[in-house]
Amino acid sequence: MTRSSLAWMRQAGVVVALTVLLVADLGKTARARMFYLERPRLGTELEYAFQQSDQNTPFSRTQGTSDRFTEGLLLATRGFAYHPALFIFDLDLNPKWEQQTQAYDPGQNDSRRSFFLDYGIDGTLLPQRPISVMLLARHNSSTNTTSLASATTGETTLYGASLLSKSKKIPTRLSYTSSERIQEGFYPSTETSDSLSLASTHRSSRYFTNLNADYEMRQRNALGLAQNMDNASARLHNDLQVTDDRRVRLASGVITRAMDTPGLTTSLLDLSEVLNWQHTPEKQRLQVISSYVVNYTANRRDDYLSESMPLAASLTVSHRLYENLVSSLSGNGGHNRFTGGSEDDLGGRLNFDYSRRVPKGLLNLDLGHAYQVRDRTITTDVIDAFDEPQTLSASVFTLLANRHVDLATIRVFNADKSREYVLNFDYTVKPVGDFVQIERMPLGGLISDGQPVLVSYRYQSDPSAKMATLTRSFGTGLSLWSVLTLRYYFTLVQEELLGGLPPETLVDDTLQSYSAQLGHDWSSTLVTLDDEQHAAGNSRRSWKVAQDFHWRLRANLTLGVGGSYGESELLESASSGRAYSLRTTGQYQPDASQNLRLEMFTNTSTTDSPTRNESFGLGLFYVYRFGVWSVQADYRYLSDQQPIVAQEHNLNALNLTLRRNLY
Repeated sequence: MTRSSLAWMRQAGVVVALTVLLVADLGKTARARMFYLERPRLGTELEYAFQQSDQNTPFSRTQGTSDRFTEGLLLATRGFAYHPALFIFDLDLNPKWEQQTQAYDPGQNDSRRSFFLDYGIDGTLLPQRPISVMLLARHNSSTNTTSLASATTGETTLYGASLLSKSKKIPTRLSYTSSERIQEGFYPSTETSDSLSLASTHRSSRYFTNLNADYEMRQRNALGLAQNMDNASARLHNDLQVTDDRRVRLASGVITRAMDTPGLTTSLLDLSEVLNWQHTPEKQRLQVISSYVVNYTANRRDDYLSESMPLAASLTVSHRLYENLVSSLSGNGGHNRFTGGSEDDLGGRLNFDYSRRVPKGLLNLDLGHAYQVRDRTITTDVIDAFDEPQTLSASVFTLLANRHVDLATIRVFNADKSREYVLNFDYTVKPVGDFVQIERMPLGGLISDGQPVLVSYRYQSDPSAKMATLTRSFGTGLSLWSVLTLRYYFTLVQEELLGGLPPETLVDDTLQSYSAQLGHDWSSTLVTLDDEQHAAGNSRRSWKVAQDFHWRLRANLTLGVGGSYGESELLESASSGRAYSLRTTGQYQPDASQNLRLEMFTNTSTTDSPTRNESFGLGLFYVYRFGVWSVQADYRYLSDQQPIVAQEHNLNALNLTLRRNLY
């Protein structure tokens, strides 16, 4: 017997059991105390969806239309077995009938009828006892239509169980889930996943401990290509108040992670101890605070191991004078031993923070002066950078932090490293002088605009040297009439060679930032300007203006209009980019039962590469409710264009839904 036959029999058995439970009415019988089932609640849904698409490339053009009509029922109930203290459950059954017609040029016409039977079961064994068992089963079906090919149908089946301990001292949850998704049609694929997770906490008057552990085994087969991924992680963190007055706090942490994918095996071990000691009472004008950090990190990529063990300590003395001026003096030192060398740091910082009321507003001034000596010993020419955080945006040039990067070693992941992105599909890289620029792909890629990512790579390090770094900073802010805020920040960073071999370029950086924000009940304006001058050769300048208007024309009518324009430039390479956007939102609510909403936007970004990306979208949404019934109608239009490479994608979509809610 095949796996698909077993899965079908398993699902059929669940559906039969659900049907028997839903049609039975045992609530009025003498056996009601043994088994109780509420009167089933009924809901219905009728949906019509229309989609028209037009895809143009330099080599082809594809046009298509799709009509889909869906009728569905929803039956839901709840009850208990023998006694509510023994086993309680929620059940739902959702049969759906679907008719779909598609026509593509070039391509073929397709007409199909489908029947889906979705269900859901949630149950809890011993819900009122200190230890409970939670069970769940889900089966969901969906249909996706693309502009490039015929529709694909997907079915997802999920089973799971959780063991829940409700101990007041150590509440714990152990969960297991198993899922399977089968997709058929133009893009057939099968994905199975088994995961196990553990979450536990322990709290007392002096400390708090938190443990989280996860393991997932995922298998995916798409178009005959099999991909397997094993991902395991564990995090243990403890906060301890060492003294009764809570002025001494010790934070301890352990993080471990291992990921195995085709062509890449990585692991991480991170151990940390942080001790913060407030030597003086909290409300005293003179404050003395010290901090001590011990950390060990080991990153392994395939057979290569990179280790780092930084040790650091700092002491800060601050004084508040007349509630206006806060002066602080701090010193720090540390040692870091890592694969490829070691580093010793010693330095200090003096800072003044002044605030004063002025007519109609508040003035803030900040002045800082820091001096740091770094003695770096390098024993290898190549160093690994792991999980460097970056943010990819269409309006900002993003450069990796180090020079002389090996392009072939660059790997990009999402924030929790559960997904690796694909070069030239999700992102692109290119050299800019001694640095590397990384960009997201605007069309087709999985990285959204402004999304944070983690980047790992190898780079050629500078030689061993003893360097001194002088940092001077100044900042000021002025707030007037509670509507206008002006800010300016200036930072100067200069390096000096004290011994050893000099790097290619000493740091001599000047960073300036200006901003002005004007806010009102119906308007908000923000202007920013950033200027970075780097001797290392990655100087850049950018500015942006953003304007938003929002009006409440009537009690039931609101309107919003906004837009932004910005430019950025890499000075050494004379590369520049521009981005602007416009957006409009409006909402009208004639009465409590109706709501009409309009959304419209346009985004354009260009660079001297040259590239140009244009997007335009329009959406109109209407909702009407009467009793247990509701009507929803929406229309969407989306256009994405890359004129330089003659690529264009236009989409029109209309959805109408009539729903009878459960009662």
